[in-house]
Amino acid sequence: KKKKKMLLVQSPSKTRNKTESNRNHKENKTIKENKINTNPNNQTNNNNHNHNHNQIVKLNIGGIQYVTTESTLLSRGENFFTPLLKGEIPTLKDENGAYFIDRNGRYFEPILEYLRHGNVLLQSNLQLDMLIAEANFYLIDLIPGFCKIPEGLYTSQNWILFLERDMEHPWLFGITGVLQEHKKRTFIKEVCKVENGILIWGEYRIYMKENCVYIWSPHQFKSQSRLFLRCPKSQKFPLDASEKLASDRLFDDHPIYLEFFRYQGDFHVKTRHPASDVTKKYAPMNSHAEVLCKALLIMHTENQNIDWLLYLHSDVAFFSFNHPYMEFGDSFHKVTD
Repeated sequence: KKKKKMLLVQSPSKTRNKTESNRNHKENKTIKENKINTNPNNQTNNNNHNHNHNQIVKLNIGGIQYVTTESTLLSRGENFFTPLLKGEIPTLKDENGAYFIDRNGRYFEPILEYLRHGNVLLQSNLQLDMLIAEANFYLIDLIPGFCKIPEGLYTSQNWILFLERDMEHPWLFGITGVLQEHKKRTFIKEVCKVENGILIWGEYRIYMKENCVYIWSPHQFKSQSRLFLRCPKSQKFPLDASEKLASDRLFDDHPIYLEFFRYQGDFHVKTRHPASDVTKKYAPMNSHAEVLCKALLIMHTENQNIDWLLYLHSDVAFFSFNHPYMEFGDSFHKVTD
């Protein structure tokens, strides 16, 4: 009986120790969890758990209400909405809790549709320049949504065609005329229109079909021609004024050199052949260079009344078209003195 009584006396102490032990176990478990959560390796998973990228976002753009999700707004990469949704920039909200942005709400609709589907559909009552300006405000590049045709140099039996996107326009063109012996080839610079993924240049339509690129005119019988992508665009142009190019093919045992220089603020190139003092066949020729695109130069040679083109394929490879001393499409490479 005494032993039983002693157990009863000791019972409250054991209960208290057990309670403290459980409390200490919980505290240790909490500390361990906090250590796990503060571990840099687990930070991303913790943030993803706490932040729902599919949360609904309400927008009030110039008085027009839009409802979308955060994942849609950021579907093409970071933009204006990235810091806004993170609370990193000052924001205004209307009485409904929508983010208020003082911009043209009508032009935000095609921008939002592009973020949803990847295509830009411009309504007839909207202006393209205004749409591009609005997209630039949101730091969203709409250009990929206008057309899927890759940038670069295309050729066919009748065409040389250079395509490059421009930040202010859907596409920037460098195009030659029809290649016929009795017609002079001319190079022009023109911005085209885009409708339903088709590039419209004057009377011509440039489009993709089964991963092939074609040019076609509805006003000419059997005018459809397939365009072949010869080389993609490069990122480096124009050349430094001190650089020099040499033709890969030899002319009378020597390459033809293109030497770049600046004169009165303009960009020029001199065509020179080492044997020019012996033969007048390759007399030195100066041309005024017009930078058409990032990878394309048009050379205006006044004394011969002819224009020719130099295309940058990479940092070491170049192609010339319509040069009076060379074959059509001759290639060049950089040289150092």
